[in-house]
Amino acid sequence: MNDVTRWVLAMIASPLLAACSTARPDQTDDYAQGWRRARVEAIVAAQAPVRSAYRDCRPATGSVDTAGGPYVLASYSFGGSPNLRHTMVVRLPPDQQPVPGQPILINIERCKSTLPAASLPY
Repeated sequence: MNDVTRWVLAMIASPLLAACSTARPDQTDDYAQGWRRARVEAIVAAQAPVRSAYRDCRPATGSVDTAGGPYVLASYSFGGSPNLRHTMVVRLPPDQQPVPGQPILINIERCKSTLPAASLPY
């Protein structure tokens, strides 16, 4: 094998090997359980309709809401691209004041209360 062939093979193999060895920081047990980084887009009233939400975690109309806390429209990326985003109506803990643009942690699989950005494990 001559030097030019080795050089071409090295140029082709280098990016492939680098991509395979780079671990994504969001591939943790928490990520596998549905937790995602999100940001607060808007504060939502408990009964107000939201048309742009991909998923709505508010209780059904007429049910008793005992957990308290404000609701927000949160935006999170999906599909491995920061440009692809879904929105979800989620509940903030009662002690957390919603601020548009605020980073939070949401669970997209189960309608659990959000976590503050400080508790992000990754």
